Amino acid sequence: EDQALKEEDYRLYREERMNKESHLICNKIAAAQQRVAAFESIEVPEIPEAPEEKPSLLDKARSLFTREDHT
Repeated sequence: EDQALKEEDYRLYREERMNKESHLICNKIAAAQQRVAAFESIEVPEIPEAPEEKPSLLDKARSLFTREDHT
């Protein structure tokens, strides 16, 4: 009878521990889902494209010195 009580206590202990673990896992999943929802709700402003820049005088000078002469 003493052994039966120990087995029952152990079974209840294991069941309680498994319930706690399941509860913790469910809480972690819920927290992760909240983080995903918060991330997905962030609005990212559109970044306008930079206008095409004209070559600087320095770039023009470089191109004069680096291009090959085909005459």
